[in-house]
Amino acid sequence: MFRVSTQRMCRVVFLAFALVAVWPVAGRADEPGPKNLGPPSLITSPFTTEEFAARRAKVYEAVGDDFALLFGADEPQDYRRPRQHNNFYYLTGVESPGVTLLLDGRTKEATLFVPPGRSGAAQAEAKSMGIEHVAPANEFGKLVREAAEGRNRVFLPRWPGEGNAQARDSFRSPGSRPAELPADRRPSRVQDFRDGVLVLTGPLEVVDLEKVLDPMRRVKSPAEIAAMREAGRIGAEGIADAIRATRPGVLERELEGVCELAFLRNGAHASAWTTIVATGPNITNFHYFANTRRIEPGDMVLVDAGPDYQYYCSDITRVWPASGPYPPRYRELYDKLLEVHRATVAAVKPGATIQELGKVMMETARHEGIGQLVFSNPGHYTGMAPHDVGDRREPFVPGVCFNVEPLLVSGQERLHIRFEDTILCTETGYEVLTPLDVLPWEADKLLEIRDRAGNRRVAF
Repeated sequence: MFRVSTQRMCRVVFLAFALVAVWPVAGRADEPGPKNLGPPSLITSPFTTEEFAARRAKVYEAVGDDFALLFGADEPQDYRRPRQHNNFYYLTGVESPGVTLLLDGRTKEATLFVPPGRSGAAQAEAKSMGIEHVAPANEFGKLVREAAEGRNRVFLPRWPGEGNAQARDSFRSPGSRPAELPADRRPSRVQDFRDGVLVLTGPLEVVDLEKVLDPMRRVKSPAEIAAMREAGRIGAEGIADAIRATRPGVLERELEGVCELAFLRNGAHASAWTTIVATGPNITNFHYFANTRRIEPGDMVLVDAGPDYQYYCSDITRVWPASGPYPPRYRELYDKLLEVHRATVAAVKPGATIQELGKVMMETARHEGIGQLVFSNPGHYTGMAPHDVGDRREPFVPGVCFNVEPLLVSGQERLHIRFEDTILCTETGYEVLTPLDVLPWEADKLLEIRDRAGNRRVAF
């Protein structure tokens, strides 16, 4: 037992009331909006040691009698929250920076190379993830030379590792130089790594490791699906909160901040890319990241957002007016594009292809009389990266996650409407990973969220 002075107790009570008064989004358990799950440290990884081991086993099978090497994220050089590269985390679950991995197909064992000062933490991670060996970084050369003896091939990365807010399509093609800067000699870490490995191994055949990992990442396991389902919920909560906070006079980036708050307080590492909040004349810019404009009465608001949660993300877009109803022309086109979205989502099933989804999307758009305004690309894969890896020609199988994203643009009218949701291909059809009870499609329901009596607002 201990005593608390009356004065100190008063301070505690006052502080508690103050926190309740200013906390902007904490509501009752039965209210819509984000549920406070506590600090991210209390949110455990959905992936087991066995899952990471099973992924490495597939690599051993693919490389046969040969071996693979992969480097992880660098030690952070700036003041950012560190994050491992997607492929490295996918195979190891190890988040320590500055590490390198050797996967030996002959022995079916993994070795994690760790830099000085990281051995304790990295060894603990390696043990918990079932990695057989941990070695100091200064033994890399010796052990790689030994691994190369009697081997024919080495599997190496061809592309940079994807970090937070990065995807394969955001990188320059390997070996390319920007045409406008022919004298640019900035080194490629990937190419330097490949060249350096061959100095150690001698003239082995080099196979791109992505040829093994991309098909694996394209089809999600039950644990991955669970992480993406939670990312969908968090993303929906963030955009729903942004709708509630919408009103003329606020900045675009204030709505960005509302989304970010929902993501972070629900355990996400960060947003999976800079949240797009495009209003007024900015709305026809597909990837508008400045978010500097102040919202005016009558503006349309487009938010394209998703969290980076447990190395998986969702990708969601909705459009609504800053005040008042949808303008008549917008509402007409909105309802027509919603029919296009519904039809395209319903076309996701085992055996379907992206080309077939595009055909359904465009046929429905023409039936609705908006074919000339809709872009023909139906969307993209989503998973560890917002635009995830995978062969776009392969038919869907259960476990594939695809973002259905019909885009309607009328440049002359400065008008852009977009629906976007992450869709899971299941054994029997599809599942929308955006919880539509939290963030619906219908225009009237979005307006209801914005205007609901007693709506919780974020204080700016």
